[in-house]
Amino acid sequence: MVLLTLTLSLSHTPDHITPDGHCLFSAVADQLAILNAVPPQAARHILTRKAATEYMLAHRQDFVPFLPSVEGEGGMGDVATIGP
Repeated sequence: MVLLTLTLSLSHTPDHITPDGHCLFSAVADQLAILNAVPPQAARHILTRKAATEYMLAHRQDFVPFLPSVEGEGGMGDVATIGP
């Protein structure tokens, strides 16, 4: 209730995002549309997920430390299979 009160006091309205496994990307897409960063028709989880994936692939070394390695959850990824 506190969160709703705070949200409304800031002249914002809560929006329901379907908890369907795509909710993170749906929420980001929703915010991008609200901020006019993307046209409303482009504010879809599939396009947001694709953009995130392309960014991560283009910046692999930034994300390798957060991936599990083949040997387990060491936190350094499998650098040998990640590539340049």
